[in-house]
Amino acid sequence: MLLFLFAIACFSDQQVQQASKFEPNLTGIKCVVSGQTANEDYWCKFKKGKIFFDCNESRRKFLSEKTSFIVKANHQLAVTGQYIQVKCPIKSRAIDSKGQHETSVAGVGIHFCCAQCQKQLIERANVHEQIRFIFDNRKFNSVFQPRPQLARRNSLSR
Repeated sequence: MLLFLFAIACFSDQQVQQASKFEPNLTGIKCVVSGQTANEDYWCKFKKGKIFFDCNESRRKFLSEKTSFIVKANHQLAVTGQYIQVKCPIKSRAIDSKGQHETSVAGVGIHFCCAQCQKQLIERANVHEQIRFIFDNRKFNSVFQPRPQLARRNSLSR
């Protein structure tokens, strides 16, 4: 019985270590408030991830005016790999597992269930409209989810 409890404790430690290994890559990442290069020292929790800023003033502004920066914050969660896409943004169906229907939107590979959905996004007027469509809070919450390691780490730290 004691050996069993020891094995469970070791397994839990391994899970925590594996889950905490994921660190967002901030290369080329911009502050959602100022547009300047993000700094790993300035961040705040957002959804089940972290949003990075260039300075403490930008962080404070984000915290006081979150709704103004939701689209950019959602985009940063995706582009840093903290959130992954799980559904087609057009039809909310499973995405094509073969990767045949994919388009890049502001540095994030967006996957679709079929060529028709891919075409619908590509036909949007410009990249800004595509970004607003994909990373709008309602769409983002239904199409993206936290990277599994992040979700486990957050539940283990409670």
